[in-house]
Amino acid sequence: MSNAQIYIDHFKQNATNLETYKSQFESMLGDFKKSYILYQTSPNYGDYATNYAYYTGNIQTINSNLFTTKNSIQSDLASLSTDTSNLNDNLADEKKKYATLLQKKENIEGSVNGSNEMISNSKEIYKSQYISNWMMFLSIFILSGFMATTFRKK
Repeated sequence: MSNAQIYIDHFKQNATNLETYKSQFESMLGDFKKSYILYQTSPNYGDYATNYAYYTGNIQTINSNLFTTKNSIQSDLASLSTDTSNLNDNLADEKKKYATLLQKKENIEGSVNGSNEMISNSKEIYKSQYISNWMMFLSIFILSGFMATTFRKK
């Protein structure tokens, strides 16, 4: 399994977890509000205190799970960033080697064709780096938006 597939699987799992926590939180919140009001009006009544403690515990569990998922997402983003950076570095090194070999070849065949080839290779390197930067920006933007919508509903 490739690293890309692992990141995709982690993203899907985290998205599923966040949706589950969101639905659990929304259902718990209404019950928590009712139990809070009942507990505050009659704190000595045992059932109200038990229900309040139960819903408080469940909300704290969801909060703990959200924290764990957030850490997992941050870890995945850091790993993805490191892997992308390493791949970009390797790609840049290989492209430099390729450009050097092309330059030597063109110098042998003729300096005019060699210059044109180097300009073309520089454009290709720029385009691939540009696309890579946009892909990283969009992935961070999408994950940030997803997390913002998930946490904003609190």
